[in-house]
Amino acid sequence: MDMRRLIQNWELILKHFYPKWIWALDSQQQEQERNKTKLDPIVTKLVEIRAAKTLARLDADALFWLNDALSSFRYYNYPGSLTTGDCNEVVNWIVMKKRVGISTTQVAEFRKLIGNDGMAITEYRREVQDLNNRKIKCHRVFPMV
Repeated sequence: MDMRRLIQNWELILKHFYPKWIWALDSQQQEQERNKTKLDPIVTKLVEIRAAKTLARLDADALFWLNDALSSFRYYNYPGSLTTGDCNEVVNWIVMKKRVGISTTQVAEFRKLIGNDGMAITEYRREVQDLNNRKIKCHRVFPMV
């Protein structure tokens, strides 16, 4: 496994909460040299949410980067668990196949965020989990012409 490539891949997870279930959209971010990316509307707001449990209002264009992730019409889907806390198995994961660019400068801004323990969040890794007989589905959606 190429650790350099692994380290340069980031995940940006959007969560939508229902009373008993969570939908998580996972888009892998490929680190790149270019400083301006479609993630700018999110990155510029990070200064407002440095500490844990703080909020910032995003403009409508903050999620335009999703257009790139969704444009391949390919994604993986599986039932899984939360990646932090008690790791309850209440998440429907949707993992986009196409990667979206994030610059080294933007990565540095994310690393300034402070976690619940008062320390900078420089990385987070959870051990690979067993599938426990779950099925991972690959979806290829073809655009309507």
